[in-house]
Amino acid sequence: MKKVVYISWMPLSEKVERDWYISYLQEHGVPVEYWDVTSLLFSEVKFQPSLNRDYLVAVTSYKQLQSLLIGCQGGGANFVMIVNYESRFNRLYRMLSSYGCRLFFFEWGNFPIKGRSRAGKYATLLRHPSKFIREVLGKLSALVGSKLMPVKPFDVVFAAGYASFAMHPKAGKKVAVNLCDFDNYVRTKDADQRLITGRYCVFLDINLAYHSDLKLVGWDFVTPSEYVASLERFFGMVEERYHVQVVIAAHPNANYGDLYFGRKAFKGVTPELVRDAEFVISHHSTAISYAVLNRKSLLFIYTTEMERIYRDTIVGWMGDFAEYLNQPIYNIDEVQRAETIELREPDPERYDLYKYNYLTTPESEHSFTRDIFLAEMKA
Repeated sequence: MKKVVYISWMPLSEKVERDWYISYLQEHGVPVEYWDVTSLLFSEVKFQPSLNRDYLVAVTSYKQLQSLLIGCQGGGANFVMIVNYESRFNRLYRMLSSYGCRLFFFEWGNFPIKGRSRAGKYATLLRHPSKFIREVLGKLSALVGSKLMPVKPFDVVFAAGYASFAMHPKAGKKVAVNLCDFDNYVRTKDADQRLITGRYCVFLDINLAYHSDLKLVGWDFVTPSEYVASLERFFGMVEERYHVQVVIAAHPNANYGDLYFGRKAFKGVTPELVRDAEFVISHHSTAISYAVLNRKSLLFIYTTEMERIYRDTIVGWMGDFAEYLNQPIYNIDEVQRAETIELREPDPERYDLYKYNYLTTPESEHSFTRDIFLAEMKA
């Protein structure tokens, strides 16, 4: 049986082991290695440490990576890429191509996002000259590299939803799967036990004020105190308007403890929280899937500071979500009275369109992705 090698820009965590089916492969006798290339690709970013596992390999140089690839020659490994193909990672992908690695990729987690103008992007970068220079140099380097040593297409793409299928026309093979959130929804949708008694709504936290991913893309952080104050004020009005308590589905990397803004916070149970909630409050998150699948009303929210920093990214994307799903969006700093906050009934047609474009397809919705993936790894 071939070894499965994950090449990842994320430190190894229990969530990664679960969501990328590492534990499942091991349970079924498939040998696994996890090559953590975070320090190779993002030397300037400090990440949470990886779990201590005997199958973990910390890759810190391209020389080390080359040595590892030489050891895998002869077709003895399938390589699962947890690094998106981007121009700044050309060197990594060129090396994998040069050694003839058989590459597998999960195309999932896509959204109904409209294209933003390139002019707006570069106008933002020009306010930060060092970022602009890095962007331009990175594009030039990638262009030259792609001409001198082309990167081969993925051999197999696991695609969640019709939109994902359309993204890899040159892939050797495309396999229908579900977004992991869809599988989590299926596993939890019929459970009877509630985590919270009484009426509540849930806020899908994305750890916005502290998330290390923002550093990876060179974005600024919001001011934590201002952000917290804006959310606290809005949550209070929501509780007044709809006679619910607001609870928090905390981001996996957040360190809030059991309380967040004086409210209950939970990790690792977002499907259950959304299932039993009256409605959902969100920024921009894959966990919106749970609201769609459970037919929950959504309130998309942002702050004035978020709009200034993320107009063409997070806030713009939220507007796209709200339009696609036909749900309301609020700048919560402009909301003055609780009675002006209005929920909207879920639109079944729009929610189903989202489901089959971005979460699953009729070909895969009655199977679990882990089983589809395992079958391909054993083929």
